[in-house]
Amino acid sequence: MEDWHVLSIYDGDPTPGTPASITAMATAVQRRAAEINGHAARLRSVAANSGAMSLRGDYATTVDRELGRLPGTAKTLADAYLAAAKALSAFANDLTQLQVHSRGALRIGMTADSQYRAMLQQFCGLTGMRTYGAGVWRGLNESYAAQLREPVRSQALGVARNARLCEAERERARASALQAKDRYTQAAARCAAALRDALRGLPKSAAVTRNDPEAVEDLFGMSSNGAKPLGGTSDGPDGLNRVRGKGSGPKMPIKMDSVRRIAAKYGIDLAGVTINIKDSKAGRHGVTRPDGSVDLWRDAFRSEEDLARTLAHERFHVEELRRGLPYPKNSDEAVPFEDRAYAYEDEWWDSHSIRPEGTR
Repeated sequence: MEDWHVLSIYDGDPTPGTPASITAMATAVQRRAAEINGHAARLRSVAANSGAMSLRGDYATTVDRELGRLPGTAKTLADAYLAAAKALSAFANDLTQLQVHSRGALRIGMTADSQYRAMLQQFCGLTGMRTYGAGVWRGLNESYAAQLREPVRSQALGVARNARLCEAERERARASALQAKDRYTQAAARCAAALRDALRGLPKSAAVTRNDPEAVEDLFGMSSNGAKPLGGTSDGPDGLNRVRGKGSGPKMPIKMDSVRRIAAKYGIDLAGVTINIKDSKAGRHGVTRPDGSVDLWRDAFRSEEDLARTLAHERFHVEELRRGLPYPKNSDEAVPFEDRAYAYEDEWWDSHSIRPEGTR
């Protein structure tokens, strides 16, 4: 279902992802852990019988020592995969429940919205009232019928009362969907933290280490800030990035001229900000780096609104870094940064008088 705007939610599905895909990923990771445990068992067997095949020569002592370590190394790796599988499975279960929650709220909201629209149309037909502007006016209540004369007044009061109740039901559904969104963010953060914890015990010789957050994302396919579902493309450290649904307006050419034109049109100050266009990258709109530079991914150019919002969002991050706020070291630290940036972005866009070409 893609009608989240009925609940005044404009950044897409509040609980995105496919539980079956994440469960399949968890199963694959668990299967890999079982394979590694099998290798560990065979290595222990070999190490236990190393006396029967005594090595001689300059490297015999080194080989024996390393052979003795291998079973433990393999076991550590298997444990990391098992912990990762557990984290993924838990997230898949959470996601299933949260999607039932959010989609139930959407169904209720759609029903309430449809009923409210019918009441509004009926009220306008009874009273001759007209509404103006884009979107649906949602303020109908009994006060608009209080000054009418009978017999219209009584009928209009009933319609207005029903309209108010329908709108209240829609607002409750919206709150429920947003609650699911908050719980989704928490579940994704728990999963990401568990995946990183699984890597902390790996030996230094392992291909992925706890000091390589990009490798964490590449191995398990999770956006570091939990802003999008598992299986997305990743780049950069845990930190400051924008991920949202497609906005309004025409698609923008992926070049710096578009960036300069949109910044000028919407009054976004990019003075001193280094902009890098990553036209081969998809899955996010923009990423602010620790040095204050901004990478714009191809998704930022999907529409005029996307590019304007992304520039405002990342410019907010740059300004906070310039004021001395430390760059977040992990996804937990990034959450408040992103909360502030999205809040600023939404307020900035809602209050802006300029709109993309072809829209009102």
